[in-house]
Order: sequence, then C-alpha cells, then structure tokens
Amino acid sequence: MENKENAKKANGKRRTLSGIPRVIAFVIGFTLSMLVFYTAFRGVFLPIIQRSLSLCMLLSLIFLWYPATEKSPMDKPSLIDSILVALSMAILFWTLFSHDRFLLRMPFVSEMHMLDRISGLLLVGMVLEGGRRTLGWVITILAGIFIVYGFLGPYMPAMMAHSGMSINKFVDQMYLTTEGLFSSLMGLAAALLFIFVAFGTFLQGTNADKYFMDIALSIAGKKPGGPAKVAILSSAAMGTI
Repeated sequence: MENKENAKKANGKRRTLSGIPRVIAFVIGFTLSMLVFYTAFRGVFLPIIQRSLSLCMLLSLIFLWYPATEKSPMDKPSLIDSILVALSMAILFWTLFSHDRFLLRMPFVSEMHMLDRISGLLLVGMVLEGGRRTLGWVITILAGIFIVYGFLGPYMPAMMAHSGMSINKFVDQMYLTTEGLFSSLMGLAAALLFIFVAFGTFLQGTNADKYFMDIALSIAGKKPGGPAKVAILSSAAMGTI
C-alpha cells in the first residue's frame, strides 16, 4: 500500500537530470525531434518504422525523466530505469532490424521468433508503466482490465464471453501489426501531434507566443469586445503555423 501511495505521489513529477543521464536524454530527444521534422518535410517512413521510433524513444525519455515512485532518485535514473531505457532501445533496434520480415509475414498465421514474443510483451508492459508514471494509475488499470479481459473471454458470463486469445495472438495483434501499439493513433502522434507540440514548445521558449499576443492586443485590445477579438486573433496567428 505504501509503495502504491509513493508511486501515486510521483506521477507526473519530472526529475532534474544532470551529467551523463541528461546528455543521454538530450541526444534521444534531439534525435527524435530531427527525425520527426525530417519526415514532416520529406515524407514519413513506413508505418512500423515511424511509429516504433517515436514510441521506443519516448519511452526511453519517460524512464529517464519520470521517477517510478516518490522514493526514486530525482537527480538521476535508478538502476531499474536504466534497464528499462536499455530495453526500450533494444526493442527499437530489433523492430527496425526485423521490419522486412514483419511486412512479409501473414498476421496470426506465420511463425514468430522467440524475440518477437519477448519484445512484444516487454513493450506492452513498458507502455503501461510509462502511462502510470506520466498519467497515473487510472489509464494503466483500464488498459490492464481490457488486456485481462482478452485472455479470460472463455470464462466470462455469456453476455461478455468470447473465444479468448493466446499469448502468440496477443503479441501478433499488439506488436507485429499496425493494429496494436503501432496503430493509426500512434501514427497520428508520431507524424502530426509531435510536430505541433514541438513547435508550440519552441514558440514558448523563444517568447514568440507573447509576440503574437502583443500584436493581437495592439490591433483589438481597446475595441469593444476586445478580449474575445484578441483571443481569436492570437489563436489564428498561432494556427497559421
């Protein structure tokens, strides 16, 4: 109970990294940003490549910046965090290395490697842990309930019963296809949402958002309905980006 309470208090709190961990976080974040901006101008990579790059790198950043519990060190990642970062990057390399095979195989029919099973299960677990650290227990518990429901379908009441699924089918669905972790929602985040967030952060860091607000205030600030007009003009200026 105490560990759960500590984890709850730690949710959403960022570390203040320094030294080598901070350099590693910077390199991963910078590399991901450059890849996303490159694909924004030159076109996206194939789905699993684009989405696995974003997902695994973001997981690495989460484990570096967000502590597991309130008792975790706040100036550096713990040993477990370092292992999770290494596993995230290892799964990314395995996914990129096996991408051609993923494309050519028949989902739910073709045989999968043992490393596919291990990578798929670990990645699902790390996504749940990443969600817990950043968003709290609610999203993690909800996702966990639906995962358990997928396996316990044959044992559920008639109205909720289904044929269930095996570990292989679960890994196939969640990891080896673009219907699970690498679905269209992940594609939207990797190709579009990240760009908007990055540009917004850049504008805040350079105070450009204040510049847009000042322009809107100078145009409509003293006119009737000024606050509403300022909000519309400043939002429109930001939206043109």
